[in-house]
Amino acid sequence: MIVAPPNQLVAGQFELRAMVEGDWAVEVALSRDPEVLRWTHYRAHMTEQKARERLSQTTAAGSKTSTVRFLIADGDDVLGVAGVFVDPEASPEIYYALVQSGRGRGAAALAAQALSDWVLENGSPTVTLEIFCGNTASERVAARSGFILHRTSTTIHQGQTIATAIWGRTR
Repeated sequence: MIVAPPNQLVAGQFELRAMVEGDWAVEVALSRDPEVLRWTHYRAHMTEQKARERLSQTTAAGSKTSTVRFLIADGDDVLGVAGVFVDPEASPEIYYALVQSGRGRGAAALAAQALSDWVLENGSPTVTLEIFCGNTASERVAARSGFILHRTSTTIHQGQTIATAIWGRTR
């Protein structure tokens, strides 16, 4: 990241706040959701210990990770997670995953827009979003968040090569 990430972002009616180790329960829930596992690179079947370790790696002071992670909330209602992955060789990439009760509320689109706005306002000329081909819900999220389809590619998901669509936003 070019600048230190904020502890909180406003995404319409939703809040994105920096994740802490105590947010392990949402990690476990997402890792057991069949739709999340189908459409994302989320780690499957995490235990509380594994979820805490994962959060510890990305939230520790002085962490070497290139991922900034946020909890998506509507008041006390936890809807999912969103974040930015920064690879020095490529454009920053945002991602999100929602628990079942968080879907269909507009949270993913508003989180994607807030995160990509922050990235673009803080030094990056572009930001990307990778969507597994066939994930029409995420394609709608991308379009509502101001992303446009740039190209298709492939990735390895659960041991298989699958097609992806790379969406982008620019300043």
